[in-house]
Amino acid sequence: MFPEERSLEIVRMMVGESFPLNELSELEQEAMSEIGNIILNACIGTIANIIGGKFTSTLPAFRLGTSREILHADEKAADDFVLFIYIDFIMAKREIHGYVAFLMNIPSIAGLLESVDRFIGKIPQ
Repeated sequence: MFPEERSLEIVRMMVGESFPLNELSELEQEAMSEIGNIILNACIGTIANIIGGKFTSTLPAFRLGTSREILHADEKAADDFVLFIYIDFIMAKREIHGYVAFLMNIPSIAGLLESVDRFIGKIPQ
């Protein structure tokens, strides 16, 4: 999740300054979805490596709107848990702050908590 005004800036960093602005907005959804996929895989891979768990996920979704609109876009997921990870997206001497939001149902959050408990149990006291 990035502030809307910053998403075009991220896309511009990816394609270069010379890319026409009118075509840039057409690429926004595709580019942000690809960035989301890269970030998602990096986060899940890192968490899985650290705690020794195995995780699966669906592809990230591109949505515009307020955080409430984005998180409640899927009504069947209204009771799901949300795990937020704060990120700094740094590229070409620019910093853009955002969040990765994992929408997790009850079995998913239970599996994560179980993996974290196992990981903590392995730490020497």
